[in-house]
Amino acid sequence: MARHPVLDPSGLARVASRLGSIIPGFAAYSEPSRLQEDDRALRKAVGDHLGLVLGRLDRSRARVAKTLSETEAADAKHLAILLARHRDRIHFAPAGGAARLEQHRLEDLESAGLLSLDAGLWAMLEELEDLIGSWELETRKGGGTWPGDALSSVVTELEAVLDERESFLRS
Repeated sequence: MARHPVLDPSGLARVASRLGSIIPGFAAYSEPSRLQEDDRALRKAVGDHLGLVLGRLDRSRARVAKTLSETEAADAKHLAILLARHRDRIHFAPAGGAARLEQHRLEDLESAGLLSLDAGLWAMLEELEDLIGSWELETRKGGGTWPGDALSSVVTELEAVLDERESFLRS
């Protein structure tokens, strides 16, 4: 299951500040008139970041293609397809599906919940980036063990956070 930060005021302030420093134009759902813009900025940043992670995975896969077993190569290809699908899912999410954001209504507790989901989503991206980055570094040195199980686990958590976030916005 996805990991979410504690919803205490100081933790939320740190999350809002951190995401605001990473994502251009993200105001952490603090202004009702900017809810859709904040959502759009977050989705763009997440999709772009997933694209970068996918690029690192593809470069590493190409570098070690001859040394991966058939199973590892199939797992790596499947993971790349999943990441591309999630990148597109985030980029092309219909703005009209977020009824709460369209009507500029998000209570403080709901805002905290959405911000918590966003922080969980970003944490999954960072974990993916760390795993793939470590593997990429190892492959550059001529070694590296395919981190398939760890990557699959993180992708499963990423899917859970995406599903939960979409469900939250639709309700």
